[in-house]
This record gives sequence, structure tokens and C-alpha cells, in this order.
Amino acid sequence: MKKNIQPEFSFPVDIARVGSTYKLAPDAAQREAIAKRLKIESVDAFEATLTLKAGRGDHIIVSGKIVADVVQSCVVSLEPVPAHIEETFEVIFSETAPALEEFNPHDDSEAPEPIENGKIDLGELAVQYLSLSLEPFPRKEGAVFAGYDDETR
Repeated sequence: MKKNIQPEFSFPVDIARVGSTYKLAPDAAQREAIAKRLKIESVDAFEATLTLKAGRGDHIIVSGKIVADVVQSCVVSLEPVPAHIEETFEVIFSETAPALEEFNPHDDSEAPEPIENGKIDLGELAVQYLSLSLEPFPRKEGAVFAGYDDETR
């Protein structure tokens, strides 16, 4: 049974709004929920600017920029590691996006993301790109893994 997951920061926009630009910023409770989902200590600030543009055919192109201040845990010491993130991205959406089982992993072109019910959730898209922008192995400056010996295994 498929669970209906509710995004922490949802901002659905009708695709008829092509040409529009949106500046989004989650409130404190939403940032806390985003941090919990991403398994990081905190999201202290998070803003996204996203523009919908017409592409070829039924494609909608979303160009975006996210700016965030986050705190992750050091993989060595578990101490807080603050980070500033600024990323730009572009995503193609289509109402006729192929189903996952139709995706060809050998095709170099990226399949468009599906448009669901005539809307694109810009808030969720911003959170996904924040997730992709996080340091996978954050390390506090000077933190050194001393290793282990065979006796501690």
C-alpha cells in the first residue's frame, strides 16, 4: 500500500502560470520539519526563487535558485557543522512524462518530471534540491578520525 506523504513545505503552482516567478521561504516550523526529514540538525534560513518558462511541446521548465543556512553533524565528532548553500538548477516537467518503467537508463537525456493534476509543487522541488546540495560527509575543521584497531571491532 502506497503511503500518501505530505511535503513539509508545499507550494503547488498551476502550470498555466508560465512566465511567473516565485520567491518562497518556509516558516520556522516548516524549516524544523525539513531538517528532521533531511536528518540534519537545523535549517536556519531557506529561500528559493523559481521561475516557470514554456519549453517545447508540453514541457514546462522550472529555473531555480536556493539559498540556505544549515547545520549538519560532523561525521567524526558529531559536533555541529554550519554550512551556507547557494545552488541553481533547471528542471523540465511534462504532462506526458514517461512512467518510471518506461525510463531508459542508457539514454543520456534526462526524462522530464511528471506534472500532476496540472500543478508543480515548487516548495517540494526546492526541498529536493536542498537535499541534493547537502555535504554528504560533513566534517568539522580539524576533526580527524583516529581509526580503530582489530581489538576494538
